[in-house]
Amino acid sequence: MRMGKGLEGKPCEEQVTSELTMPLVPAGATYMRPLKGVFVFLLVFSMVTMWYITFSSHTVLEKVNLMYFYEYEPVYKQSYPFTLRELWKCHDIHPFLVILVSSRPREVRARQAIRTTWGSRSSWWGQRVLTLFLLGQDPPGTEEPTELSVEEESVLYGDIIQQNFRDTYDNLTLKTIMGFRWLSEFCPNATFLMKTDSDVFIHTPNLVRFLLPRSQSEQLFTGYPLVENFAYRGLDRTRSISYEEYPFRLYPPYCSGLGYVLHGKLALRIYELMSHVRPVKFEDVYVGICLNLLKVNVSVPEGAEQFFLYKINFDVSLLKPFNAWMPNPSHGATNPSRGATNPSCDATNPTCGATNPTCGATNPSHGATHHSCGDTNPICGATNPNRGATNSSCGVTNPSHGATNPNRGVTNPSPGEGVKPLSIWLKFTMGWFGYDMA
Repeated sequence: MRMGKGLEGKPCEEQVTSELTMPLVPAGATYMRPLKGVFVFLLVFSMVTMWYITFSSHTVLEKVNLMYFYEYEPVYKQSYPFTLRELWKCHDIHPFLVILVSSRPREVRARQAIRTTWGSRSSWWGQRVLTLFLLGQDPPGTEEPTELSVEEESVLYGDIIQQNFRDTYDNLTLKTIMGFRWLSEFCPNATFLMKTDSDVFIHTPNLVRFLLPRSQSEQLFTGYPLVENFAYRGLDRTRSISYEEYPFRLYPPYCSGLGYVLHGKLALRIYELMSHVRPVKFEDVYVGICLNLLKVNVSVPEGAEQFFLYKINFDVSLLKPFNAWMPNPSHGATNPSRGATNPSCDATNPTCGATNPTCGATNPSHGATHHSCGDTNPICGATNPNRGATNSSCGVTNPSHGATNPNRGVTNPSPGEGVKPLSIWLKFTMGWFGYDMA
């Protein structure tokens, strides 16, 4: 009688005997092996990290010496030519406040949202306010089709400043230098300068009122202060800076780039110094370096908090101080003869338009916020009554707003979106600058 064979070709008796004589392995041992590997990896990693911190040539310097960035010769003077510069903006006026908004070429709707909200008026409290946008050039291969080209925007609104450097995150400092250069060359008589971003909301009337008693403070530099801020060295490249570029542990005191305000004469001094100071990646830190080299301290506004770095949810009730210039909800289909941004048009005045030659029916495309409409702007008025160079009720996708589309108002730069551009494009809100929040 032949004995059967097991799966391995051995007789069944031999196979059973060998299985019985195999050593038993504890069940927990199989789980301990991966844990040992993880422990060894963490041990080696911690030792390498400690060695790197102790013996690396990139040892962080505790004491900040800003002369590290300074050169006695103006070797860092930027020579990028202006492609759009709006050189006549300050030719015959003395603006109280110039607001320079950092933007990118494809952010057409963000710029339009600003033109139709906080940047729609050219004066507050009898003081002239200019709002302009700082742009570079889209890097090759990143161009996106937009409703308007940058050149068309410049012709329509006259508020674009542009140079031919690549508009990237790492070149934000070049964009800020461009703004200071424009002020120095074409608008040196401005009393105050503000630099901000296109995703920020500015309470312009309260800002002007805040600055009025400070017009003689030539050392004024204010915003959201950042003091003893650490230089981040991690993996997030939008916040990280290399040791070679900035070898110190702390940044000098500076204000967040979301929005800072300074006196015009101080801005001229800073621009003159910029040609001697090596640029760093972060434009707000760079301005802070220049500020500290000039021995100027950051001013912190007294009273209630003025600058906000966090988001404020949109609420129409917060816009009470803007009631004088916010659009009337009956503008458009129910009453197309009323001007959307004409503060002299009132809901209680049914004859508004016929008795006011600058409003509504007699010139539906001529907004009250366009003070320069006419002689100084040949493309607006008689030669082209349907196009306002700075007509804040003119929609991006419809440059002939007015006679052809009277139903589009200030808070609706694109059809059917209501206040959506405000909540989308102004999402990282710096908030309300000023005192009267109620």
